[in-house]
This record gives sequence, C-alpha cells and structure tokens, in this order.
Amino acid sequence: MKALLQAKGLTQIEVARRMGISGAQLTRLFKGQRDWTPLTARAFAMATGIPKSTVFLEREEAVV
Repeated sequence: MKALLQAKGLTQIEVARRMGISGAQLTRLFKGQRDWTPLTARAFAMATGIPKSTVFLEREEAVV
C-alpha cells in the first residue's frame, strides 16, 4: 500500500489528514492492527484516488 502512495506522490501523513484520522491510526490500518471498514476504505479511496477494492485485495493477500 505504501508503494501505491509513493507512486501518487502522497505521504501517509497527508493521506491521514485528508481522511480525517491520525497518522498513527492509518499506520495501524496498514499493519493490520485495525480492520478496514467500508467507511475507512471509502475515505482512503477519496483521499488517494486508489480504488477501495484495492484496500481489501491487499488485505486479503497479506492474510494468505
């Protein structure tokens, strides 16, 4: 996920600010310490332009 952000020229802090959450909260989502909900996935998609389906696909791949 971080690579996708870098490709778009975004930092985690900028994305977190756009989502209305803290950088620590976004880090926990990326590390799998917090579950992505449809609402957080939508906020992420709106903040980054990355489809929310990508969030769920990457999460599934990390679990396998």
